[in-house]
Amino acid sequence: MICAGAFSAICYSAVAPADNPETALPAKKMVKEVQVIMSGPSALDESRIRAQMATREGGPFSDEMLERDIKNLYGTGTIESVDITTQDVAGGVKVIVKIVARGAIGEIVFRGNIKFKESKLKSKAELKSGDPVDEAKIYIAQNKIREAYADDGYGDVKVSYKTEAMPQKGTVRVVFNISEGEKGIINGIRFEGLTTVKESKLRAKMKLRVYHSYNPLQWFGKSGDLDNEELQEDIRTVERAVQDQGYVYAKVLQVRREPVKKDRVNLVFVIEEGKRYNVADVTLEGIKIFTPEELRPGLTLATGSRYSATSIAADEKMISDYYGSRGYADARVETSVLPGGPESVKILYRVTEGEKSFIRLVNIQGNDKVKDRVIRRELAFAPGEEFNTVRVNASKNRLENMGYFSQVDFRNNSTG
Repeated sequence: MICAGAFSAICYSAVAPADNPETALPAKKMVKEVQVIMSGPSALDESRIRAQMATREGGPFSDEMLERDIKNLYGTGTIESVDITTQDVAGGVKVIVKIVARGAIGEIVFRGNIKFKESKLKSKAELKSGDPVDEAKIYIAQNKIREAYADDGYGDVKVSYKTEAMPQKGTVRVVFNISEGEKGIINGIRFEGLTTVKESKLRAKMKLRVYHSYNPLQWFGKSGDLDNEELQEDIRTVERAVQDQGYVYAKVLQVRREPVKKDRVNLVFVIEEGKRYNVADVTLEGIKIFTPEELRPGLTLATGSRYSATSIAADEKMISDYYGSRGYADARVETSVLPGGPESVKILYRVTEGEKSFIRLVNIQGNDKVKDRVIRRELAFAPGEEFNTVRVNASKNRLENMGYFSQVDFRNNSTG
């Protein structure tokens, strides 16, 4: 199997169960045929594609060579995705290379911008005509535009983008649609309907901060600015804090904005707490590979305890990690909160176990400056081992902590 996604730094490749993953690796074969299939908005020269590949008809076949081929193909910057599969044929193997080509950016357009000129937005976006159409870079550009507005106090700004075909074949117009909203500085934060948690504790957990003109530290940050994304996070934080006190159905009904003066506003979180519930029972369902007795000691939520949304999230992670650390990377947990009697609920964790997987290949992409061997020594997993999600996440953290990469992304490809 070949890992064929677009990666910032790392990807991994998992395969179906094998009695012995070491013996599952393919033996050396000869390449009898290389078939290149291309699609996408722009046409690529097939000879140039083949020139980037070390895998050639009549030559030896190896997974390691295909890894290098994938890296070289992505390195051209003209390819959206690569999918390489193999077929056993008489005397060797047939290699099928499916290429989706990128189009090129023909024009960049901004609509709805009043606060900032187009020249400043283009500078923030860091895109230019002639660049390959890269969804990841356009998405990053969208966020940078949003950040530019948020840094200036426009927390309600909404930025979206779309691509439009242009008359010139293989080129697209990238259109950023901007709704600037109103500028707002937070004068105060209050809560209505709150009885179970101290307001000071909630404010301490929130990302939004009240502006204080006497605090010089605020001159160098965004403290006091009304950022809509942070507001949405704070709504979830407030709901979770109240739910953790047993109020299963607590929610923020609205966040009212009360004008004070000029650009200043007070934020008022209107909360509906509902009733407080205890846990009548905690049940595990769908467990066949292991036993409920093996998992139950790791559960945070117990019969008789107060309902807690944070405890449920911790239990879901524990169950996922238990399976993931033992090769069951596809294991999923769904939680149902069911009536359990007067002022009590039952918690049902429904587990879909999936199948055991092994790592076959580890492909590395996007590392232009850091050598592969430097990255590999930070990985807590290797080909032939069980797929261990805990080790994969630990490896991701290690690479992020190195400070060499703007983004680290792990993906698996179970086809091939």
